[in-house]
Amino acid sequence: MVSAATLATNLIDKTFYQDSDGFPGRLKRMTAKLLRSLPGSSVITNDADRQGDVLLAMDALETALKHCDFQTVLDVGSGAGKHAELFHQHGKSVTTIDFGKSIYYQKRDQHRTDIIADYYKYQFDHPFDLVWASHVLEHQPNPNDFLKKVHRDTKEGGWVVITVPPLKHQIVGGHLSLWNAGMLLYHLVFAGFDCRTAWVKRSGYNISVIVDKRSIVLPELHYDSGDINRLSAFLPHGLGEGFDGNIRSMNWPD
Repeated sequence: MVSAATLATNLIDKTFYQDSDGFPGRLKRMTAKLLRSLPGSSVITNDADRQGDVLLAMDALETALKHCDFQTVLDVGSGAGKHAELFHQHGKSVTTIDFGKSIYYQKRDQHRTDIIADYYKYQFDHPFDLVWASHVLEHQPNPNDFLKKVHRDTKEGGWVVITVPPLKHQIVGGHLSLWNAGMLLYHLVFAGFDCRTAWVKRSGYNISVIVDKRSIVLPELHYDSGDINRLSAFLPHGLGEGFDGNIRSMNWPD
């Protein structure tokens, strides 16, 4: 059965994405209206909507909880802490880290204890079963450094869930890179992840990739044309030089 979160984001993708004025505030209002009108909303959707706020990366969160085996979670760039709270409600042990300056962080519940630090400089004493980064990668001046740090902080055999916004032409503060699903896969492989069996989905204002961590050793690269073919052994089947990165869904579990 398709969840309310999936139905809502699919409807938004069809009716809203091409008209991005007021984005993402208008998206948030439309999503809330759609979710309230749909029967059979999931626990996650209900929890988010009850707070008058709609979470980004809902599909990825629901899919991780349903299909990934994990107990410890690192929420990088946790912002208002809504994702962390939902993981906690589902019995997960959650550690959050945030730079502590964003407008989203200022909205967080004050009772939570979090790590306020520069993620690049903070050293954890153990890796995590799952590392979650929702709408964080596009804020990084160096995505490769960020993803390599995520790689180090994830247990071998653990899970990484990365969500970014889809490519758009408006330039907004803090967004330093533009993404499609193919570019995200390329970057993950470049950071040491085997993405042959990665789960990929675009829905609404989210492009999500879920990958189980199987570390790889990169072949010799030229940092030029031909490198995609050199890395193709670590990409989903059929993706080679010049592939269309505008992937709507690939390997995503039901």
